[in-house]
Amino acid sequence: MIKEQFVNTILVEIKKRVSQGYFTIVNRRKNVEFMREHFLKIEDIKEFIFDLSFRNNYVKGPEEDRDDFEGQIWVLNIYLIKR
Repeated sequence: MIKEQFVNTILVEIKKRVSQGYFTIVNRRKNVEFMREHFLKIEDIKEFIFDLSFRNNYVKGPEEDRDDFEGQIWVLNIYLIKR
């Protein structure tokens, strides 16, 4: 089982990189449609990332990227409240 401290260390690094501008939303139809449907901007997505934690959001990972991109896939879950 993956340790909470390890995941939180990774999340700190992810948040650091996002704040430094290393952030991309893959231009897939489902991503664009989701953002439109929920009236989300890139800054909103970044805020969600900054609020992530092991206890509230971790699902699974790390896994190999199935699309042959360099790096790993981490699955985290968030819940949106409709406005």
